[in-house]
Amino acid sequence: MKGWVAGEDVPNYYLEADVGINIDKDIYEVRLGSKNRILDWFRAGLCVLSSNVCELTDIIEKEKIGYTFKPYDSKDLSAKLVYLANHPHEVKKTAIAGKKYGLLNFNFNKTTEELQKWAASPTFSPDRGKERKFFFSREEALKSLGQITLRQKKMIEERDRRISELEGIVKKGFNELGWN
Repeated sequence: MKGWVAGEDVPNYYLEADVGINIDKDIYEVRLGSKNRILDWFRAGLCVLSSNVCELTDIIEKEKIGYTFKPYDSKDLSAKLVYLANHPHEVKKTAIAGKKYGLLNFNFNKTTEELQKWAASPTFSPDRGKERKFFFSREEALKSLGQITLRQKKMIEERDRRISELEGIVKKGFNELGWN
């Protein structure tokens, strides 16, 4: 493992790799967001393997422009890794398909079509002027925010612990192979 890589050096790794692997938990932050790194991989012509947890990975699966696996399913992930390792020609074809699809569909003009239509003829939102109701009192919202912060802190601690474990396993494997 290389550890932390400076942002400006990351694209060099895309060009040297055969597959970009994205592993995410199925949480709201991921489900409601998107993965810029995957879009970068498409632009670089890198085949994508990702946990299927957001709209972008649904598109990857539907359009067959990459590979997905079920979140939290290490057997599915390992089976996909073995498959990709044994099918390098397919990996290259999929990478080309992903790059082509990405350039055609994940560009500024395409992703802002609806916004451009609205900007050409703007209207107010349908709920303009209607009473807005809050679901929580201020105190309840702050309490909930505190609980979310605690859960995220625990998740970060768990992630850091797992990274340390994995680094130890990799280092041990390198030592056993004499690759100090």
